[in-house]
Amino acid sequence: KQWYQRRVAITAGDNTANTTQDENFGTVDGSIIQIKPQNFSAAIRNGSSATFTVTVKPAADYPLDLYFVMDHSFSMKPTLDTLKTSVDAMSVKLKELTNNHRIGFGTF
Repeated sequence: KQWYQRRVAITAGDNTANTTQDENFGTVDGSIIQIKPQNFSAAIRNGSSATFTVTVKPAADYPLDLYFVMDHSFSMKPTLDTLKTSVDAMSVKLKELTNNHRIGFGTF
């Protein structure tokens, strides 16, 4: 499956950054590890920035539920029509992440 990384910028002199938990991807003590590091602490001076990397690896066939709730008034009709015609494409994209997904719709 895919790996995602997000780099956050942190720079300056007296800043400290520590990874406090960094388990490998997989299952540890019954928990599925999907993000590294799992715990991170930083002390960053006001006005400063820092850089650290977070890596995400979604577990295979991890459950994913997507539920849309929207206003059912006439003004939302174009959005509702777009949503109705997009469901199949959304399902195809979700299957790229997991085979264990559900899509739901609700109105108020």
